[in-house]
Amino acid sequence: MKKNYPILFVLLFLPALLFAQVDETEDEFEDFDISAYEEAGGPVKVFCNNKVAGQSPTQLISIAYDVQLNSELTASAVAGAPENTAPINSISGYRIVSNFPILSRNNILINFGLNYMQSTFNYGEDPIYENPFLQNLNDHTLRSINANFTIFKPLNEKNFLLAQVAAELNGDYSFSNFQSLQHTRFPIALMYGWKNNDRTMFGIGASRTYLGGALNYLPVIYYFKTFNDKWGLEALAPARAFLRYRFNSQSLMTLGYQIEGATYRLNNFPTYALPEVVEDNIELRRSELRFRLSYDRSLKDFIWFSFQAGYRVNWLFSVDQGEFFRGFDDSDFFMENELTNPLFFQFSISLVSP
Repeated sequence: MKKNYPILFVLLFLPALLFAQVDETEDEFEDFDISAYEEAGGPVKVFCNNKVAGQSPTQLISIAYDVQLNSELTASAVAGAPENTAPINSISGYRIVSNFPILSRNNILINFGLNYMQSTFNYGEDPIYENPFLQNLNDHTLRSINANFTIFKPLNEKNFLLAQVAAELNGDYSFSNFQSLQHTRFPIALMYGWKNNDRTMFGIGASRTYLGGALNYLPVIYYFKTFNDKWGLEALAPARAFLRYRFNSQSLMTLGYQIEGATYRLNNFPTYALPEVVEDNIELRRSELRFRLSYDRSLKDFIWFSFQAGYRVNWLFSVDQGEFFRGFDDSDFFMENELTNPLFFQFSISLVSP
């Protein structure tokens, strides 16, 4: 932010210049008694806010390009089709993330977010595979649309509630052949927290989530801590945790991990490979753990650029039947597939809040 030194100079010295003048009405105010006036109301209740000092800028809208380098995908045998392994040149796609306040008061903050993500599996020479799962990913892009409300409700100057309710539609659909809304999934999280000072926020809660690929119910820990002018920690475990280093007000670096995952409906899975009992009920359970280093810098005012580099570890990439609570049970999938682990890079440009 530019320093307005001329304006600051005027604000500092203007009162001195005014009071240096002779006040011809001075006698009229000699008997002024402030005790004769009553307060307009009682003391104002103080609420904590939703940030700690020095934390990473809050993105209002971000556009990113994400690419994973070469890997291999092995799909298990199904319906007479053999097990196949496909070399993948890259997995790439665009991401759009938005997060706008729709109600902002000192006693409540409600944000609305609308996000889009796509993943295209680039096999290279457009091969034809006997395995229907490999062919499906070769022919169709995986897409995810997520709409969410985040509610921060301070209870007083030290305690708060934090909740997020989302609706997401994930699958191998196209915009010309859109997926039925009846397959919408609903992640939910709720936390109770404490803010002891401007440098520390802590919360605990529970979530209904698909980050592990399948539906699960997990505890959630929220911990934002600024240790000094340079170092800090930002964690929403188990989903993500980053160690933050701030070079100055215009640039920072983070190091940590993030889990990405969802369940994707496979609308285009070849029906010849499906028994009638599971036909039109096939979903990909996808989850990955990303270890990454990120550098963020302001290009101009509130426009920021970010570059990420890291290593993606596959957690789950198997095919299942419908939506149900699986927990941590990793047995009896319709197809148990393996995806090797590549390096990944992500470039983004964002508009951040002041």
